[in-house]
Amino acid sequence: MVPATELSVPGGGRALDAAIQVHSDASGRGLRRSACQRGDGLVSSSSMSKERKRRPKGECTIPPAFPPDAIGEFVLKRSHGEERAIREYVEWQARGEKVTHAEKIMTERLRDRRLDAWDVRTNKERYWVITNPRNLYSQELFPSLDY
Repeated sequence: MVPATELSVPGGGRALDAAIQVHSDASGRGLRRSACQRGDGLVSSSSMSKERKRRPKGECTIPPAFPPDAIGEFVLKRSHGEERAIREYVEWQARGEKVTHAEKIMTERLRDRRLDAWDVRTNKERYWVITNPRNLYSQELFPSLDY
């Protein structure tokens, strides 16, 4: 067994003794981390052991993809006016395509502007629509909103 490593860290407005101990055997397996803070009576420990995942017995079945026109029934919070405007914009920009599903994924603020990101599916392709100003991006070229 490799010796434990200890680290003292001051915390908050007053000094708290925090000790973090990491134990491992010579092969590096069986990692265990424990942390104790004195002063607040807080004691926590978590096991970080890497266990082998067991293979399931029997067949694993991955269900088929959900039909795009049925997904809309499961969207919880939506603004039908905003969604209609996005649908019209995509059908205007992607001529010959019909929107089957549109869902607002996230909203971010950039100074005084509100930027909305929409995931839009058509009968031919899938798009991101970013608003303010409104722009259309193919998810084939931009697979993530992080680009």
